Amino acid sequence: MSFPGCALRAAVLLFAAALARPAAAADITVMPSRGGVVVSLGGKIEHGDTERLEALLDGFERAGVKVNAVALNSPGGFLIEGLAMADVVRERRLTTFAWDTCASACFVVYAAGARKLATPMARLGVHTAYEPGGTTSSKATATMAEACRRFGVPPSVLAKMARTKAPDIAWITRKEARAMGVRQIRAHPSGEG
Repeated sequence: MSFPGCALRAAVLLFAAALARPAAAADITVMPSRGGVVVSLGGKIEHGDTERLEALLDGFERAGVKVNAVALNSPGGFLIEGLAMADVVRERRLTTFAWDTCASACFVVYAAGARKLATPMARLGVHTAYEPGGTTSSKATATMAEACRRFGVPPSVLAKMARTKAPDIAWITRKEARAMGVRQIRAHPSGEG
């Protein structure tokens, strides 16, 4: 369904109000984009961010506003929240877009995209999961790797994930990105920079 510009702006403003967040949560914003919107997630992924994202997506769905992509720029955050967010992205068959850095839990969300877009300068990174205090969690790393495997992440990236101890990050290569179906685009899907 296509909205006239004024109605789309009103819908964006209405749903932006749903984005009230605790001080430490990810920054979730909305931008108009070719007959719909792009939902942008930036900063550290924290507890409660999936609930906020789902409420926003549900609101747009009820209003008949198409979500063209979920744009990601995050160093990661809480793995359990990243896995839950990845499930939302996967279930709704959303396009994901990396426009700068997307690592750790953010990478899991990105990998869940039905279509994966990235700028040429985007960096996608992985490492082991870890507990507060920095102790590597083999069980959490295995859970993360299994989710990524289901999302089509190639074995070479899963191997990097398993051998790169957090907080170090292993950046995936263009060849690995192509193997997981990443398509490079020149601009943000909202049409902005």
